[in-house]
Amino acid sequence: MIHLDNLFMNMKYIFCTSTIWCIFSLFSLASSSEHEGAKAYNQQNYVESVEFFSKAIKESPSAENYYNLGNANYRLKQYPQAVVSYLRALHINPSYEQAQYNLRLTQQKIAPGTPTIETMPWETPFTLLLNWGSVKNWTTLSFICLILAFVGWTLFRIFSRNTLQKVSLFYTLVFSLGFCFSSICAVVQRYRYNHNKLAVVMSEQAQGYTSPTPSAKKENILSSGSIVYIQDAETKGWARVQTADGSETWIQTTFIEPIAEKD
Repeated sequence: MIHLDNLFMNMKYIFCTSTIWCIFSLFSLASSSEHEGAKAYNQQNYVESVEFFSKAIKESPSAENYYNLGNANYRLKQYPQAVVSYLRALHINPSYEQAQYNLRLTQQKIAPGTPTIETMPWETPFTLLLNWGSVKNWTTLSFICLILAFVGWTLFRIFSRNTLQKVSLFYTLVFSLGFCFSSICAVVQRYRYNHNKLAVVMSEQAQGYTSPTPSAKKENILSSGSIVYIQDAETKGWARVQTADGSETWIQTTFIEPIAEKD
């Protein structure tokens, strides 16, 4: 006779074991794809490297995988694709210095003398400050500031001497302000992450128009690999974008690749 308690325990054990095995398998699969991509890259087999890192991104869309994919694209002289990959790496981790450097290098390879991402009109001093860290970095900093502010307040309550109380209160106020500032930065950075408006011109060139129709007056032509900021994408098949020189124009969405991927 089978006892219900034993049956329940066996089912629970099977479920937990299966779950752990599935999770382990996913991590192993992702690691395998990354490993094979790195191996192919080191062997200068960049076509296979792109395939493996693209597979790794589907399994684990990390900044490192996008960065590695960008490097493989760069080696194949697929510069627009490399720009997209580096921007997606920076989309996840804005403080990724290697991705920043390789992005600038690729931009100058495409069009020497053109503005880099840091000098483009939509990058204000505040957004550049935000790019010091990711959401995780700012959240960690806010947590540290909160702890230090609590320590300062505790010391303020303990000390009886006037000078030590003033010093403790001063540090409490400083770290409290640091907590507020870093928390705001974390929230804003999260918003920017969820509302990324950057895109890259993927076609050989993209014609700009004064309005969203092919019969409109033609404006400047955007070259392959150009980074643009999408200001309006409500018109089907069209997007009003801001270019590196600060001007605005309408282009067809088939010519651009948004950095924020669709779910």
